[in-house]
This record gives sequence, C-alpha cells and structure tokens, in this order.
Amino acid sequence: MPGKINRLHFDLKRVQQVIHVLVKHGFGFFVEQAKQDNHFLARQLKRWKIFPISTKEQDTTLSVAQRLKMVLEELGPTYIKLGQILSTRPDLVPIDICEEFSKLQDKVTPIDYSKIHAQIVNQFGKPPEDIFFSFSETPLAAASLGQVHEAQLKTGENVIVKIQRPEIRELIESDIRMLLQLTELIHRHVPALRVYDLPGIIGQFARTIKRELDFSIEGRNIDRFAKNFKNHRYIHIPHIYWEYTREKILTLEKIEGIRLGDFIKTEGIESEKKIIASHIGDIILKMIFIDGFFHADPHPGNIFVMKDNRVAFVDFGIISKLNANLKHMMGQMLIGVVNNDTDKVTDMIRKLGAVGKDIDFAQFKSDMEELLERYYDLPLQQIKMGEMFSTVLSLMRGYSIKIPRDLYLMIKTIIITEGVVIKLDPDFNMIQHTKPFIIKMIRSQHTVAKIAGEIKKFSMEMLRFAKSAPGEMAEILRMMRLGIFKIEFEHQGLDNLIREIDRSSNRISFALVIAALIVGSSLVMLTNVGPRVMDYPVIGLIGYTIAAFLGFWLAIAIIRSGKL
Repeated sequence: MPGKINRLHFDLKRVQQVIHVLVKHGFGFFVEQAKQDNHFLARQLKRWKIFPISTKEQDTTLSVAQRLKMVLEELGPTYIKLGQILSTRPDLVPIDICEEFSKLQDKVTPIDYSKIHAQIVNQFGKPPEDIFFSFSETPLAAASLGQVHEAQLKTGENVIVKIQRPEIRELIESDIRMLLQLTELIHRHVPALRVYDLPGIIGQFARTIKRELDFSIEGRNIDRFAKNFKNHRYIHIPHIYWEYTREKILTLEKIEGIRLGDFIKTEGIESEKKIIASHIGDIILKMIFIDGFFHADPHPGNIFVMKDNRVAFVDFGIISKLNANLKHMMGQMLIGVVNNDTDKVTDMIRKLGAVGKDIDFAQFKSDMEELLERYYDLPLQQIKMGEMFSTVLSLMRGYSIKIPRDLYLMIKTIIITEGVVIKLDPDFNMIQHTKPFIIKMIRSQHTVAKIAGEIKKFSMEMLRFAKSAPGEMAEILRMMRLGIFKIEFEHQGLDNLIREIDRSSNRISFALVIAALIVGSSLVMLTNVGPRVMDYPVIGLIGYTIAAFLGFWLAIAIIRSGKL
C-alpha cells in the first residue's frame, strides 16, 4: 500500500508539472475541457491553482507545431523520446508536426557514475572492473534512454558500452499512465481532436518505447545489417559482443574513423569525397530497394569514414522495414514520376490505402499531373530526388492523404541521404544511382523462383479454401433449416428519399380529397336537393367552400417548400 501511495503522489506531481507547461505554451483550453468530468484526474485538475498563466510567457507568433515541440523539450527525456518517435509517424500526426518533432535533440545531463556502476552490477551480477580490462567513468555521450562509455575487453578489443538509465523505466511508466488518463479526458471532451486518436497515439508510444528499452533488440537489428552486407567491401557494421550484452546494456565494437561531418569539412580530398558519396548513396539504396531493411537516420553524426574509403554506420535506434509489396509500389511510383506517368503514380498512392473517401481524387490527380510536368522536360542531372519527393509529400499533405510510417521514413531517408552526398559531391545525381537498384528489384520479383513461390502460395490458399468451403456451406444450410440464418440490410442515405415520398403521397391524398369535394358538390348543385340559399343548394356551397380552403392551403404549402 505505501508503494501505491508513493506512486500516486509521484504521478500527481508529474501531472501538475505537465499541465503547467501545457498552459504556459498556450494549450490551457484543452486542459479546461478535460476538467469537465467526474474522473479522478479531472477532480484534481479542478483543485490545482494553475490558472492564469501570464500571457508574457506565451509566444503567439509560433505555430502549434513549434509550441508543441517546446512543450516536449521542457518536459524532459520521456517527452523528447515521444516526440522523436512521433516524428516518424505521419499516419498518426500531421506532417508539419512530424517535421518539427524531427528537430528534437536529447539535451540530457549525464548521470552519476555510481548509478552506472549499480546498473552494470544489476545486469551482470558483478562490477565493471571484473568484466572489462578498463572502463571509462566519463561518458562519451548522454541521451534520454541511456549513456555511452568507452571500455576495453580483457581480450584487448576497444568497445562502446551503451547503458540504460536506471530510473528511466519508472519515469516512462509514470508518464505513460498520466498521458493515457489526460488524453482520454481530452478525447472525450474536445471533439476537434478526436480525429487524431490521442489515446491511441500514447498506446503506440508505449509499445514502441517498450521495444526501445530492450537494447538486445537493437543488437539483433545490427546483426541483421551485418548479414545483409556480409560481402560488401565499402561498408562496415560494428560487431556486437553478445556475451557483454543484456536487456539494459549493449556492448559493440568501437569504430576507428572520422565522423562524416568532420570529413565533409576537410579540404583537399575532393576525389575521396566523391568516392564516399557514391558509397553512401549505393549503401542506402541497397538497404531500401534490395534488402527492404534500412537505417532511417543517416545524418553525418551517425556515419564514420574509415581507412580504405569504407564507411561505418552507428546508432541503429531508428530503423525501418519495407515489405515486398511496398518496395514494388515505391519503385513503380518512382518510375511513374520519371516517365511523367500520372496514372501510375496516383494508382500507387491509391493502393497504399491512405486515400480517404472524402478526398476529391480527380482534382488530386489533376494537381499531380501539373506537378510532374515540372520535372518531365528536365534532364535527369538537374532533378533533385529529395526536392521532388518533398513536393509530392506536400501535395499529399494538402489533400490529407495519410502516409504509412515506413514509406514516410523511406522518403525521409532518401531526402537526408541526398542532402549528405551532395555536400560531398555537388554533381551527385540520386536518380541516376537509383535506376539500377529499381531495375534489380523489379527483376528479382519476376524470377522463376519468385513466380514458383507465388504459385505455391496461391495453390496452398486454394487448397485451404477447398477444404473449408464444404464445412462452411453445411453450417449455413444448418442455420437456414433451424431458422436462425438471417441477412441484414442497412440503407444509407435514403432518409431524405423516404421523407420526400411520404410528403408527395400526402399531397396526392390531399388533392384527391379536394377533387372528391368538388365533384360531390357539383353533383349536389345539379340535383338541387336540400335547403337552398339564393337558389343554390347549401350542401353544394359548403363543399365548394371547404374545397377552396383546402386547395388554397395545399398551394401555399407547395410554394413554401420551393418545389413547384
């Protein structure tokens, strides 16, 4: 019980801090809406004296995306990591927010070495001096989830040891509990934000961060890259020392080389820079179009230049995968862009399944055709692939077309890569380098082995269907015999039609009544029966009067409806 009370106290203090920062940066309206509930958290919001925040603290010239970025930066490691993960999820948040969140950088103070020492003992059961020949107490770098130290194994290898912050799990779990409650309240009381499914976003974050907290998953990803480039001469993937790796500790080879950012600034090696640019471009394109498994953050700080013009990639925290279908669609889309084939491009976008039913696809297609015409007459040497993709993304964003995460990361990776290699070689042409990889990818999809595999897969599915169909048909017939089989139809958009039919039938009935009164009164007039007034039958006069009144009433109703 004391543990639960302490946790609740910690959670509530954290909620107060988050609410204060939200209000400070101009999001107090959402917090006020969240207070309109009898939920425990809502009752706490009503008690806290957070309002008002001085308007001097708010910069109204900043966009919503910029202010959200400031909120995450001020709230610390968990929220910075949330923003970094969301920056790769255009299927969950708008692209302008993705782009702003991608600028988030870890600005974390290194933790005391005593905590690092305790974490190593917790994971290995013995202190670092019993495991390593030497271990540097001063960290090389500190991030939101962990920090990196240099060490040397007893066998002589120099290594990098990535160690998870001891308190980070408790902090993240507390933040996720609080975020789930707060976003559920906002989702319930702020209809304008329901389209973003904030509780779903936090749920996705919880699952993603859980994987990131297991450093062995990153180790397996690095091993997969090493396998994919086993016989490649121009790339080096760091070796993982699994006997020194645990869930919260990752030990890998220390790369001996110069960071690409420093290499770019080096003068007098222009020929070497062109070679490195070609290597980096080919490596990333192979990852994307051949392997379908790529490093999604290839900025200059994550690439080293080694001896013999080899390049080494580090920090495999952001990786992505492309299945065969997505690779095929992306290749076809790129071919369509180069050949000015609007139908091919828009058809691939439609097949992505990200086009909403409310989108004017005909107009989107027309705008895409106009966009592609800008590039059609240009020689390939003048087309910047990153710029072209950015323009296509902007058009898709304008039509609220959702982009799958892996496709977005792929496009973003190509844009980053092109920007990097052009700094090394201003004449580098990404499209020219991409063509052979797309051709190889397309050919690989039409090999005899591939076709045989597809035939086998189709045959197995047909066999499963043939086996299950008789049983399912027998079950349907059994339900029909027992009288429990029913088919439900639901009409959509017919309510107005039904109302109009009812209204029309009522008017016809009303007109028939009027006509009957007129005919009946005329017959009375001709027979001259009953009492008379001014030599006219009274009943006939009454019938004419009623018919005139009802006819006048019906005419007014029709005129007022605007449908003569």
